Amino acid sequence: MTHEFDYYQVQKPAKHNFKGQTYLLTNGLCMSSCSDFVAILAHNKKALVVGQESGGGYQGNTSGMMPKTGIPAGLSVTVPLQKYTNAVDPKTNVGRGTIPHYILYPSVADWINKKDLEMEFVLKLIAGK
Repeated sequence: MTHEFDYYQVQKPAKHNFKGQTYLLTNGLCMSSCSDFVAILAHNKKALVVGQESGGGYQGNTSGMMPKTGIPAGLSVTVPLQKYTNAVDPKTNVGRGTIPHYILYPSVADWINKKDLEMEFVLKLIAGK
């Protein structure tokens, strides 16, 4: 067991903190630490997630130090040396990313017309429509 983080203290919410609904937009490009962040907020019911499934794992990821080595066939291999495990339900979304509360898929027309489907949806939620 390591004690390298013993100097950190538990943070408590500020007396006058935000108590409203938090909305989090995500999609398949949300990977690594971004995906960990989304998973933890969703698991702890700290945000309403909108968009598409995150690209990184809900349970955590393997990353950190990633040395590259060559193998005799001439291929290069990168091997992650660290595993990060999120403090989430170990039986939820196994082998998947975070599944949004509201799943939205922009169409090709949305992309061409630069329509932000997810943002428009969240703004309607906020307005109560």
